[in-house]
Amino acid sequence: MSHPALESTTASASGGQPLVPSALTLERVLQDGHVADQLWCRLARRQDWCALLKLPPEPEAVACWGQQQLSWLGSKQLIQQLRTIPHHPSTLWGLWLPLQLRLERQRRMNGGAALLGLAGVPGMGKTTLSRALLAFAAQRGLRTVVASIDDYYLPLQQRQAAMAGNPYGIDRGPPGSHDLVLLRRGLERYRQGGVLQLPRFDKTLEGGRGDRVCVAAMAGDLLLLEGWMVGARPFAVSSAHPWPGATAAERRWCERCGRALMGYRDCWQQLDGLVLVLPQRWRQALRWRLQAEARQRRGGGGAMDGAAIAALMQGFWGSLPPALAIRPLLDGRGAEACQVSLQGVPAAPHSAAALQPPVVMTALLDGRRRIVQVGSVAAALWPGDAP
Repeated sequence: MSHPALESTTASASGGQPLVPSALTLERVLQDGHVADQLWCRLARRQDWCALLKLPPEPEAVACWGQQQLSWLGSKQLIQQLRTIPHHPSTLWGLWLPLQLRLERQRRMNGGAALLGLAGVPGMGKTTLSRALLAFAAQRGLRTVVASIDDYYLPLQQRQAAMAGNPYGIDRGPPGSHDLVLLRRGLERYRQGGVLQLPRFDKTLEGGRGDRVCVAAMAGDLLLLEGWMVGARPFAVSSAHPWPGATAAERRWCERCGRALMGYRDCWQQLDGLVLVLPQRWRQALRWRLQAEARQRRGGGGAMDGAAIAALMQGFWGSLPPALAIRPLLDGRGAEACQVSLQGVPAAPHSAAALQPPVVMTALLDGRRRIVQVGSVAAALWPGDAP
């Protein structure tokens, strides 16, 4: 099911070439100085990327920086690992590497463990990102923990009770389906001692409905908490939400989810910053998720069929409209949304700290999951369609 645009002010994110063309692979850059020069010139022309990396938009400056990165990216062991992780060169230079360096910089700023959140739509490549960050950290002599907010889902029976009455028939994904006590305590203790108590959620169990299987202690210098709703703001609902023509039940559920996000604020405040990865078109997320489920099915794991995936995604957008919960992260809004009480009436204004963490990096993906834009929050583009 498709819906009219959620906001008339939605910015167009159509068009755009990948940050780096497919021919400029890491191995070619390492082997051929002329290819490396092409890469540095290409990156130097992307002022938003240069600003994110705090580099002058000049080929010489980018080349100097690039050679420093190649000194460790050229490790034989790392190259072998990256060969097993499918990726486009734009992903390496536009997302993986900037994110790794941001985590390291945050660790230096903190004088201890760094903790960033990554909000990215389903299917954007969070699994491959996790593998790349783990490989990078090992090469850099660091330990990285990548945790998914999905791992903090409530056990099945508790989750079913918490999600009872929603009009989409889904029992995971919306605000309220997570164990917030476990998440908050885990993040607090990680910040204090660098060890995260991380539950594991197996999506293949219970016919694809999933359930918690264990809790493990994970030590690390760098922590990335990923998931689409990471950092999402509480919101109020108008007659146009979650979309024009929504039923009364859909609107009530959306209101309930907007209020439920207030319970997540203490968790988000543990983060040093947010990385936001958006698609050019929201509809890309459904296609990516269908592809992921097909791969899981071919691998012998339990997986949902196409209709179930479409229903899950529809329920997710209806529970967490991006224009209400995510877009305020980009345009500086959020104070009003954070003043919604559990009864839906305005509460006393919160301090500026309540609006933390800040967005420290944004990236835009095309339909083939190539990076077409990357930079600070000021450079971000909003997808050009509605979920």
